[in-house]
Amino acid sequence: DASDFHALMAASRSRAPAGGGGAGETRHWRWRGVLTEFLVATPASVGALPLPGAPAMLLVHGFGAFGEQWRGVVADLAARGFTVYAPTLPGYGRSEKPPLPYGQALWGPGFVADFVEGVVGRPVIAAGNSIGGYIVAAAAASRPALFAGVALLNPAGRVDGLATGADAGGGAPMQADEDGSPPPSRLFVETVSRALFLYLELSIGSTLKRLYPTNPGAADDWLAGEIARAAADPGALSVFQSVFYMPRPRALDTLLVREYGGPVAVLQGELDPLNDAKGRARALEAAVPGARVTLLAAGHCPQDEVPDQVAAGLAAFAGECGQGGGGGVGAGGGREAATAVAG
Repeated sequence: DASDFHALMAASRSRAPAGGGGAGETRHWRWRGVLTEFLVATPASVGALPLPGAPAMLLVHGFGAFGEQWRGVVADLAARGFTVYAPTLPGYGRSEKPPLPYGQALWGPGFVADFVEGVVGRPVIAAGNSIGGYIVAAAAASRPALFAGVALLNPAGRVDGLATGADAGGGAPMQADEDGSPPPSRLFVETVSRALFLYLELSIGSTLKRLYPTNPGAADDWLAGEIARAAADPGALSVFQSVFYMPRPRALDTLLVREYGGPVAVLQGELDPLNDAKGRARALEAAVPGARVTLLAAGHCPQDEVPDQVAAGLAAFAGECGQGGGGGVGAGGGREAATAVAG
């Protein structure tokens, strides 16, 4: 069955070197009965010395991706003296894909927060790409003391500006998680999801290169092959279909300002073809006081397109968090907790 399939795959990958030319090794963690994979790299694993007082780094991928997409950033940060973790969320990559109510609640306050507590064992600076950015924000909002800082790379989620009273121009008025809309019919979801799956299967390579406009060579055959392989796993289609049933999430800035309240950085690929990346960066800067915003000449996945720039940005952000000064946002207990654990 599907559990046996993933157990056998995990056994073949246990302690294996990172794929795609990355650093570190793959390990596995069973979360609430679900077998998941993660990548870990230490300074020693790349022949470097640990940076005194450095927080651990947690890197969270986006929709359809997996932990090793952060390969270049993992190697660079480990060489700078950080211990780095890049988990693959349940339902993605080589992690198990059982029938679960997938969504921001399961991935953020559920898996990611539990991973920090149960695997890392100390506070982290967490970075997330695309929906991974929203997931990191949701996790930090749920348990602020576990997060010394939050970095967003082309994050998903609307920005209302209502958390600070400013008009950030980022989306519709803030609503509760449930907006009252009826779910789509099962026939509609089945038809559309199978058509999209077929389209993506035939266009993975070209789609990836479109998302990497300044460095399309980084969207290599290994990356496309891993995404295609995961799409054929037992349960993969049901994970994709879960998108149609996700409740409308709270605004990104509400999570960061009102509930998390700790240091925030934004590393935005300004050439993202999926949205107005510059506009979203400006909206976040206006809506999250003190946020450290950096525009990068990259597309939707800057962590894999320009990993050296992302690693440098994360290292600089970590230094600011460690000093307890730069990048603090909002008011309330989150900021004080984040400063205390980062120092």
